[in-house]
Amino acid sequence: MDKTEKTLRKNLIFKGRILTLYDDDVECPNGHHAKREYIHHNGGVCILPYHNGLIYFVRQFRYPYHKELLELPAGKIDGDENKDHAIKRELKEEVGLIDNNIEYIGYFYPSVGYTDEVLYLYFSENSTQGEISPDEDEFLDIVKLTPSEAYDLLDRGEIVDGKTIILLEKLRNIDANNLPQIEIKGDGSCLYRSVLVSLGQDERKFMDLRYDLSILIKNSQIDKDIINERNCDNIIEFSEKIKNKNFYADHT
Repeated sequence: MDKTEKTLRKNLIFKGRILTLYDDDVECPNGHHAKREYIHHNGGVCILPYHNGLIYFVRQFRYPYHKELLELPAGKIDGDENKDHAIKRELKEEVGLIDNNIEYIGYFYPSVGYTDEVLYLYFSENSTQGEISPDEDEFLDIVKLTPSEAYDLLDRGEIVDGKTIILLEKLRNIDANNLPQIEIKGDGSCLYRSVLVSLGQDERKFMDLRYDLSILIKNSQIDKDIINERNCDNIIEFSEKIKNKNFYADHT
């Protein structure tokens, strides 16, 4: 069944600086008539800047929520501006970084129920530092975090902006595919406890460590360094990997 709705009449309700509100008359697939309220938005861009081992965020007050939010640099596309030009402009304005070799990741629809806005996503890894130049009504702080610090905030629910969540999860997925893989044999209990001892931690923290490791578990078909919990041969090396959280464990 074709589910397309036919526009009978476009009804402009409000036209603002960054959005336009319509209340259109449409014909449904079954022939019935209905109203469709929606907001037209010119689209936006967002980028994850990775510079000298740190991800650059901005913290700013968001009036609709009446609270400060931690976000990746982003902004709206002005008029018929090219999206690549828009994100380079926002990167420079908000965090003072210049990158002429940004990587386009894709796009998504942030709220399909009431707006036609499209958000385009980017990565930046080869930037140079310049000067920030925010808009005159834009007040923000630059926050620099390591990927691990950013993932911790994300997992604790302290990053709630949708576009920021998507880009961080994409980066985490890339990290997971590129990091060393370690296979844990058996239920892991002996291994976890041995790691605690080698780190000078109380064995009673066993469940905390087990939880920390469980969120790092990732299945993979690539070759792995195998550590058997029954002999724990490489426990010191493994302890360092755990301490730095720079590995993914395949728990078998």
